[in-house]
Amino acid sequence: ALGLDNGDENGIWHQWVDYLFGEQPALSEVELEHHPRPAKVSVRSAHFSDEFVRAIDDKPILKDTLTFIKPGISIAPDTGSAKEDCLRFEELARGGAVLETTCEIDFTNANEEEQRTAYVLLLAGTKMVERLGGKRRRGAGKCQLQVNENIEHWLGWLESNIETIEKPPKFCLDTQTSNLDDTQADPQDSWVRIKVTIKTRSPVVIAARTVGNVVESLDYIPGTYLLPIISRKLGKNLHRAIAQGDLIVTNATVEIDGDRGKPVPLALFFEKVGGGWKERKGIYNRFQEKEPDKKQLKGSRQGYVSSTSENELPDYKELNSGISPHNTIRDDVQRPDQEIGGIYNYQNIGAGTILQAEVRLRKGLADYLEKDWWKSIAGQEKIGQSKKDDYGLVDLKTELIETSDKRVQNKNTELTVWLLSDVLLRDDRLRPTTSLEDFRKALQEQLNQGLEPSDLIKLEIRPKNEDTISAIARSRRTESWQVRWGLPRPSLVGLMAGSCIVFQVSQGKLEPIKLAKIEMSGIGERTAEGYGQICFNDPLLTKPAPKECHKSQTNCTHDSNSPKEPMFLSKKNSDFDYARIIERQAWRDAIQKASLLLAKTKNSRFKILGIELEQEEGKQEKISKPSMSQLGILRSIFKQLHQGDNDQIKSVEQWLSKLENERKNKWHPESFDKLKKLVANPSYIWDLIDDDDWKSIGFDYKGLTLTTTGKEDLQQELWSEAVQTVVDACIRAHKRELEQLNGGEE
Repeated sequence: ALGLDNGDENGIWHQWVDYLFGEQPALSEVELEHHPRPAKVSVRSAHFSDEFVRAIDDKPILKDTLTFIKPGISIAPDTGSAKEDCLRFEELARGGAVLETTCEIDFTNANEEEQRTAYVLLLAGTKMVERLGGKRRRGAGKCQLQVNENIEHWLGWLESNIETIEKPPKFCLDTQTSNLDDTQADPQDSWVRIKVTIKTRSPVVIAARTVGNVVESLDYIPGTYLLPIISRKLGKNLHRAIAQGDLIVTNATVEIDGDRGKPVPLALFFEKVGGGWKERKGIYNRFQEKEPDKKQLKGSRQGYVSSTSENELPDYKELNSGISPHNTIRDDVQRPDQEIGGIYNYQNIGAGTILQAEVRLRKGLADYLEKDWWKSIAGQEKIGQSKKDDYGLVDLKTELIETSDKRVQNKNTELTVWLLSDVLLRDDRLRPTTSLEDFRKALQEQLNQGLEPSDLIKLEIRPKNEDTISAIARSRRTESWQVRWGLPRPSLVGLMAGSCIVFQVSQGKLEPIKLAKIEMSGIGERTAEGYGQICFNDPLLTKPAPKECHKSQTNCTHDSNSPKEPMFLSKKNSDFDYARIIERQAWRDAIQKASLLLAKTKNSRFKILGIELEQEEGKQEKISKPSMSQLGILRSIFKQLHQGDNDQIKSVEQWLSKLENERKNKWHPESFDKLKKLVANPSYIWDLIDDDDWKSIGFDYKGLTLTTTGKEDLQQELWSEAVQTVVDACIRAHKRELEQLNGGEE
């Protein structure tokens, strides 16, 4: 763009760059008077092909070979020598990789000419990409960017129309309010429930807070992120239904045994030593059990549990999060700059994670929608932060949940409440509150709706006693962000999911049907976004926790690791050449390790080369047989070996025959047969040690091979290198042992 605009940073082509990649309010020198323009382009991360990933997935040694460590130093400009304390190590990806990515452009409301202009600018930009990543000015990162398109045709179009290009269209915020939904649902209607399964195709960042330069992520996807997607996909303006709580989208939590995971109740404690959810023992329900003697307990603060039963511990799962470093590149100098962001890190929900949410809609509204309306929700979507590039790509699947009359266990005198999501409440002065007394009032008010004055229910928090507790709650502050303007929104403060309270019913009688309705509709504010989800009288909290894990559940926290048949790439595969680079390097590394193992003992060195140490007559020193000078010549001769060069192989064999004739007394009688076998028999070097020894150093043929012909091809290609490496290692080890026996001198 800078070249097309002749250096004018406010030229037409720079405006098209803003059209494609969006405006950046944080970098603007003047205050914007309009909504910042969002990006039209989305470029995902580049990855290996699925075939390559499957082939290398269960081969950790080959995975490690994808990168290598490069040492570096800093040179002092005044002396021209290395600076003190400036040694560094950099990890680099091995060259030759073929990576694929997709690029999407949103051409909504753009005419044909505008589409051509934006498209040709992107294609022209791909021709300018020569290097990627760090240290690209010092030789690293050279790459070739190929687009599945006839670029020359489009560059010709650009050259012909460059003088007639117009400015990009102005950005207008979509405020269309057609198709307003005037339908009102009956509050007594039943709920239609839809299970939404979410599989992350890329890491997902759900920003929780920023600590230093780390953006921490939640371990679930709030309904706030899902509600706009559901509303848009249903194709109706459901603002009124959302405002009235007739459309609810719950938080998406990790899936456990096919169901939504529930946040671990804070009332459950575990033994600090030897207990815990992962060990599946030593769990205590402090609502029902006293603290054991001589055992220290620790509260549960993270993780999710499955649906509960009365006699068994539920399955438990924690969402393992990843963290990815990034930096902000300054456009003019093309380097990271602290003034515009510098280096930062994103914590994220990893790719391949399966989560589950639930969509609830009043039956009256569901009947108003099209038949099988829930199927329109399925598809691919983008969620969370930085979703136009490396993060946020997810797949949605939907399934209708069969309706059933859910009834809550009713103990009449007690009501145990378990918060499944954060609850937002306000006090008498309309301020956000996390008071349990305000929660009691809000719950009591909902329970009393529609009741006669004589039937009103009165709740009180169960009195404390020495053995058990009656309530345990934590608060959480949720920060949110206005994406368009890049500014923070008001904080949301509420009772945290997992909080638990036991109430006593001092007046009135609880109705299981009403309790079930409250579980469906939620309590407090913003229930449509997943807030306010609660559970009553769950067996996990109303009874002592089981102390032993059921046999069928012993492996419930682990994935099945059944052995997989290794996959190999054929020559027809586009990744074959790169796979050969990776496996060749892995073999070379393994050969280096194998040579050290072969040269480790004097018996193995004699077996390979026929060399030994013997006592010199009349002296205490040991001497080498043959002498070290003879071994030095042997090593230099073997360096001339090259696979496929028959003339050179014959030359080495002739030299060995000549050596046998002229220096036979200097060598052990078996040495020449061993050396000739090493040269004449290509398979001998690979048969020197058995398979178990190879595996002890990581030399497993299946674990080191990616291609169908890898073993045969590499044994032939690396034969001379393997022979030379083993011979060199044996001679070096022989010399070291000789020097050690003779006190450092031969």
